Amino acid sequence: MAVPGDAPEWATELYTSFESGAAGQFILYGNVHDRLPVGDRLVNVESYIENELLADFQVLFCYDLGNGLTVQRGSERLAEWVPAVMQSLPRDPLAAIRFVSRFGRYLGNLRAIGKDDNTRVAVIVRAPCPSRAEAILSVVACPPVPRR
Repeated sequence: MAVPGDAPEWATELYTSFESGAAGQFILYGNVHDRLPVGDRLVNVESYIENELLADFQVLFCYDLGNGLTVQRGSERLAEWVPAVMQSLPRDPLAAIRFVSRFGRYLGNLRAIGKDDNTRVAVIVRAPCPSRAEAILSVVACPPVPRR
């Protein structure tokens, strides 16, 4: 996870927690579609997380109930696993979790035999907040596993 020099305090906190190994999942809630000042520009929170904090993750999945599982980045890496995978990504929540888990096991197996390039994977889950007109954004980021 990378953090730019002009990162807001909350982004620096996420970065520190992730890189120290203290946390691998972050849940942001409230008006996560708002724009925040970063340096001399206004940025969308979700876009900032995707494009700045998760910039060095080769595979980025996103999930929401309306669209199901989508691949924001790394479709070519998934195609190495199963060439036809991009034609039928799961929409159901349980199927999406199973899909991402299987991909994680595939990468783990490659690491076990010394054939993975240390692919970093992150998942963003978008969900409406049931009690308000706001949303919850959950980010699960898997750090690379050091080779033995």
